[in-house]
Amino acid sequence: MSVSRSNATLDAQLSPYEAALSKALDDLAQTRVDIERARAEIADAEQQQSGLMQLIGHLIDLVPADRRGAYLKRLAEAKGAQPLSTPRGSAVFDNVVRLFRHTERRDWSVSDVKQEYEKQSGPVDSKALHNVLYYLHRRGDLRRVGRGVYRIVSAGIGIYSDDPLLDQMTQGQGGLED
Repeated sequence: MSVSRSNATLDAQLSPYEAALSKALDDLAQTRVDIERARAEIADAEQQQSGLMQLIGHLIDLVPADRRGAYLKRLAEAKGAQPLSTPRGSAVFDNVVRLFRHTERRDWSVSDVKQEYEKQSGPVDSKALHNVLYYLHRRGDLRRVGRGVYRIVSAGIGIYSDDPLLDQMTQGQGGLED
């Protein structure tokens, strides 16, 4: 209580500038509290979103292949992402997506992508390749599973899970084919 009394005594003797400064500092402290609360809420929402994305991925894998497209489109809209089939204006992007779509392989190192890309499409600028992989990772189509190693999660056609049993059950029901 003595602290609030001394603050009240100080506040009574403050100039208008000091009163404004004191109020601004109080507001700043409250803003920090609000920011921390908002960050906690965002973290909770992101965790819930991640769980829902995994559930949706598992469920889409169980839907008949001829009906997956509509659900994948809704998923892309819900994620706010453009489908992989939408051109990004880059030959590197298009060729990387084509590479991922036409393979059963799920885990790729950057050097493996570069090697396979160059075998199919010719020389590629390493920075452009890294930018494409980072973009696909940021968008949620690739998951980083190690240093320089990515797992295909979605290529706009099929969604894969990290559950090997579920993958075996759904193998051949869609996937990364056109």
